[in-house]
Amino acid sequence: MASPGAIGIALRDRVSGRIVGYALASPLEKTTTRKASCPIPFRPITTPLFYSTGDAPHRAEHGGTRAVAAGGLAPASLAAGFEFLSTLIEARVLETGPKWLADATILERVENYLRSGIAFVYVQVALAGTPSA
Repeated sequence: MASPGAIGIALRDRVSGRIVGYALASPLEKTTTRKASCPIPFRPITTPLFYSTGDAPHRAEHGGTRAVAAGGLAPASLAAGFEFLSTLIEARVLETGPKWLADATILERVENYLRSGIAFVYVQVALAGTPSA
C-alpha cells in the first residue's frame, strides 16, 4: 500500500467494526512481483496488478468476503483513472468471483502452478465496461 497509486479495499464487520476482508492492487510498474515471463501486457500507469485478498480467520469458512472485497477493486481502479486490471489467480475464481473477473481475458493458463496441483490463470480486464457499483 505504500506504492503511489495503490488501491486497497477493506470490509468491516458492522457490529464489531473489525476488518473482516480486504483486497489490494498496485500499479504494475511499481510491483516487485512482475517477472520477465509474466504474460500481462505492460501499459505504464494504466494497469494495477490485483495481488492480494484475505479473510479474517473467523470469516474464512464463509468465503464471501474475498469476493466482495475483490468486487470493489474494479470500480475503485476505474475511479482512480486506471484502464485495466490484471492478476494471477486460481482458475476456479473465474467461476466464483465477481462478474467483471469472470469476463476477463485469459492471457495464460498454468495447470500446475508452483507444483501445487492447482490451475492458475493470468487475466486482464478492461475496466471501461465494468459495473461502477
